[in-house]
Amino acid sequence: MSATNLLPTPINILVKIYRSFLIVFLIALSGCNAFSPTPATNFEPIQPDPSLTPPEAVNSPGVPTSVVPTQVVIQQYAHSSNRFQVDYPAHWQYFEQPNGVQMVEPDGQAGYSVIFNEVDRQYTPDALNQYLSAFIDQNFAEKETDFSLISQESRPDGSATARFSSLDPNLGPTMTQIQVNQHGSILFVTMVSATQEQWQLAADSLQRLANSLRPLDVTAADPTDEPPEWILIGPTGNTFAFLYPSDWQIAAQTETAVTVEMADYPVSFTGELLAADSSAEDMAEQFIADLTDKHSSVESLTPTDFPLDTTTGTTIDFLYSANGEEMAGSVITAVQNGQAYRVIFTAPAELYQPSLEWFNPMYKSFKMLPPEN
Repeated sequence: MSATNLLPTPINILVKIYRSFLIVFLIALSGCNAFSPTPATNFEPIQPDPSLTPPEAVNSPGVPTSVVPTQVVIQQYAHSSNRFQVDYPAHWQYFEQPNGVQMVEPDGQAGYSVIFNEVDRQYTPDALNQYLSAFIDQNFAEKETDFSLISQESRPDGSATARFSSLDPNLGPTMTQIQVNQHGSILFVTMVSATQEQWQLAADSLQRLANSLRPLDVTAADPTDEPPEWILIGPTGNTFAFLYPSDWQIAAQTETAVTVEMADYPVSFTGELLAADSSAEDMAEQFIADLTDKHSSVESLTPTDFPLDTTTGTTIDFLYSANGEEMAGSVITAVQNGQAYRVIFTAPAELYQPSLEWFNPMYKSFKMLPPEN
């Protein structure tokens, strides 16, 4: 299952655009003399002013100085599309593209970029966080780069941000922070990156530059009747993953389990990693026994072999009453490579059949992830 195919259309576009920016960024950081980008109209590179260099650096040869010196002049850049403004140090160079801009420190020790894309709907914080996860997994989480995720979170303003370290073949250890947020009908992706040495010196200054994004000409995203997109999700322990519709919401997410549910109906889908202490059939029957202890009038069908990812497990359909409402559902259990997995789907009895429209593609997308992945 390709991560690219899992991303919704706007994010596919962003990935393609971002890759072009990433190439520019890496080449600039590597000091490649063969690269000659076309500067913005009437733009002349501004050389560093010696008077702006911190005095201690002049008197202490070999001591690293910040890529954003304390006394440096901060200028404003406005994209020609009039979509946004950002701040940047006067001695940095910028390279404008139709969908964003790349800012690069002269010595190639740091830089940041902004890309934008118009969308036709409002994305939830959970959706933005999932986009960010898939984006990082596809573009950065490779073993040969010594990728290590440090943090990832949803911010109070609704944006999603992540920070990670990696190993650049030319620069050595580097730090990167990526943020995804939406303003009106525009989705923005901002990335700031620097060598580990420079990150220790200038992290606060670099983050202030990235946070200086000011949206300009943006409009509200109009609601549409288009079908929902499908988003990849899994537990924080990354032991399995499946797709869920973008108009559902995340009800719970732990290291070993995740539950998503419809926004307006008690329809839910849960994936869990369990201790493999019995057979798949025994675990399915144990689930029905536990359900019987909690609810009245539990009925169930005979256990049946059922495929889950690359193995064959067991499924049992069930019916029970809860708070005066009749609920229906299915449980699927499977054991593979010493790990036990369980999928549970529930819906009001009268909605169970139409709810299979979501349940079927969700369980079919379920993937068991080996620890090494």
